[in-house]
Amino acid sequence: MTEQTRSRDSARFAQSFAYRERAIKHLAYGVSSTPRAHQLPVAVAIARGEGAHLIDIDGNHFIDYQLGYGPLILGHTPDAVIAAIRDALD
Repeated sequence: MTEQTRSRDSARFAQSFAYRERAIKHLAYGVSSTPRAHQLPVAVAIARGEGAHLIDIDGNHFIDYQLGYGPLILGHTPDAVIAAIRDALD
């Protein structure tokens, strides 16, 4: 990794780097799953998702190619599930 790339990544993922520093005090490698421990330049901290799209705490946008469990079937925050939860809570 070049210094220019490292500098760019440090700025682009500043909040994710800070989040991992705090999380590492409580979780192994600062993450909740082994594959995320090896994400480069840092395991991003996701703020929200919709469909196949994720946004991290730094505001970077990603397409979730891995998906997992529920998102694999329904996507992130599917309208039908959100509506069912709201109905159940009302």
